[in-house]
Amino acid sequence: SYYSEVDPLTNEKKHRQKWYYSINSYKEAKDLLACKKNTSERKTCEKFTLQQAKELWNEKAKANRYSLISVRNTDQQFNMITKFWSPNLAIEDITESHYRRLIDSCREYGYSEETIWNINSCVRKIIKLAYKNRCISENPLDFWDSPRIKTGTRNNVITKEEFLLLDHYFSNNEFSR
Repeated sequence: SYYSEVDPLTNEKKHRQKWYYSINSYKEAKDLLACKKNTSERKTCEKFTLQQAKELWNEKAKANRYSLISVRNTDQQFNMITKFWSPNLAIEDITESHYRRLIDSCREYGYSEETIWNINSCVRKIIKLAYKNRCISENPLDFWDSPRIKTGTRNNVITKEEFLLLDHYFSNNEFSR
């Protein structure tokens, strides 16, 4: 049994033989061929995981010559994410409630708002890249609301004793040039 495939560059039909038994249609053969082509270390026909998306981002970083600082920062942010999520978590299984719980867990753990902002951007960039490379069929980011993260606000509260020391210093200090 044979099926035909059209080469998009030359518009020629190529007749190929089915390589597995019990394939009934051209679509099944095409899906199986796509599955076979993508069985490398980073892509499988099962669900695409966070770890695979991170490896995909590392490949992109190498190809585009991203700075070592950018690669190191992404590695650190991914390690922070894996404190709360398994690296083998399938991207398709992540829901918006999981995503919100990740941000809440980061706040409870004591991360600053800037760190949470970086973790959020890391999650978003690896999911967006996985969707862009057709590793996942649907982009979940289209349906998720972004959490409110206040960056740049540092509310440092000092004790009353520290305030009195500063007040005493400035009240008894003479300005001189």
